[in-house]
Order: sequence, then structure tokens, then C-alpha cells
Amino acid sequence: MAEDLYNGPGGIRADRAWIWYVKQTPDHALRMNFVFNALWENMVWICDANTSQRRVVKGNYHREQSEFFAPENNSGGDIWLGIVAYHKHISPDASDAGSYPWIQSRMGILANNIIVNPNSSYDIIGFNDNDIPNYPADNVRITINHIGPIIVPPSFLHRFQPANLNIEPMRPSN
Repeated sequence: MAEDLYNGPGGIRADRAWIWYVKQTPDHALRMNFVFNALWENMVWICDANTSQRRVVKGNYHREQSEFFAPENNSGGDIWLGIVAYHKHISPDASDAGSYPWIQSRMGILANNIIVNPNSSYDIIGFNDNDIPNYPADNVRITINHIGPIIVPPSFLHRFQPANLNIEPMRPSN
């Protein structure tokens, strides 16, 4: 069975209650930043929610932790991504790390739809790796920035028209 949004490592069937779905609306970009605060091995999958295909893997230890950027959506419709996380109860550097199973991480919503300005907002989701219900979801934190189209008011652009800058035209030198 292929690993994807609903089929995790080692044949785990993902609990959909612990998957975060992100809608990227037309003309918007997404930027996701990751913070890992965990002793155990953790990984995050970003998947296409329509096909369930895994697009990106992030994680602590030896995995990539840099931001994920989805450029402006020019598809004319919404694009949906799914985010799911997994962990092991061991460091990957331990000699027996391969014998420990992957476990889906519980997801929590830390901030939802915080409006920054009319064209952007953010969410913060977290995952915990200790399998205790209602425990703070802070072993992995993901800030998801929804970046809208940059709309520059015409009055602002008017200030930068050459006629308003009092710039003398260049004259050819002799």
C-alpha cells in the first residue's frame, strides 16, 4: 500500500480527526513554518488532499525543516492540502530505532484564522508525540500563513508616476 495522506508509514491508517486541511484560495499563496520541540523522532507530511499524494516531508533530526511555500494559486479554483504527523518513541540515532513503530500524532488547533490584514491570515496547528489526550500539541508547531494578492490602491501608485516625482528628463551629453 502506498504511503499517502490516509496511509501512513508501516501501514498505519490515519485518523482523519488528526489531519488538518488547508484551503488555498485562488490568487493566494501559502507559507508554512515548522518548529520541532521534541526528543522523539517526528515527521510531518503535506499532501494533496484531492489525490492524497504526499508532496513534502518535514521533520526533526535528519529531515528537512525549512519552510514550505506554495506559490500563488492560479488554478481558478480552491486547492486543498492535508497535513498529518507521525512520531516514534525513540530518537532515530538509537541503535534499535528501526524496531520502533511509527504512531500518528494527535493534532491540536492553537490559533485559527487570525486576520493580519484584509489579504492575509494565519493558523497555528500543533502535534504531540506522547499519546496523552488533551496534552498540549506543542512537539511540532506549524504556522500556516495565507498570503493574499497584493492590492495597491491607485492613490498610492499615483505618487510614483514620473510627472509627480519632479524628475528632469535625461539629456544626451555632447
